[in-house]
Amino acid sequence: MKAPLDWNKPKGDTIGIALVRAKAGGDKSKRIGSLVFNFGGPGGSGVTTLPAFGDDYAALRTRYDLVSFDPRGVGRSAGVECESDSQLDQYFQQDATPDTAAERTKLLANTKQFNAACEKNSKKMLPRCAPPTRPATWI
Repeated sequence: MKAPLDWNKPKGDTIGIALVRAKAGGDKSKRIGSLVFNFGGPGGSGVTTLPAFGDDYAALRTRYDLVSFDPRGVGRSAGVECESDSQLDQYFQQDATPDTAAERTKLLANTKQFNAACEKNSKKMLPRCAPPTRPATWI
């Protein structure tokens, strides 16, 4: 579905939000409506989580369509782009538990570079989505 990028400007730019629905399977005359699940997180994908719990919600599906979504910035919804895949591979291969001042300095510099790439590549999206999975800047 489409949602406003900025809820304060509902007729402005929009982003895509991924949805998943499991249709009610019981007697159609007893169908009540839809239940919408937000599996939380932050950063939790409802598009993958709802099907994973399908058997647990079988009784609900007799009267409800079950619906979930990937929040903005998560999974298949419009997301935050920081670095290329190869840059991310390099970033996540570094030592995330520095033991020396030199290692801490290197990790901090790499984290600042990563955060700057997020700001540059996702300037419009970053402030309006679930917290992205990214390194902390307090190292």
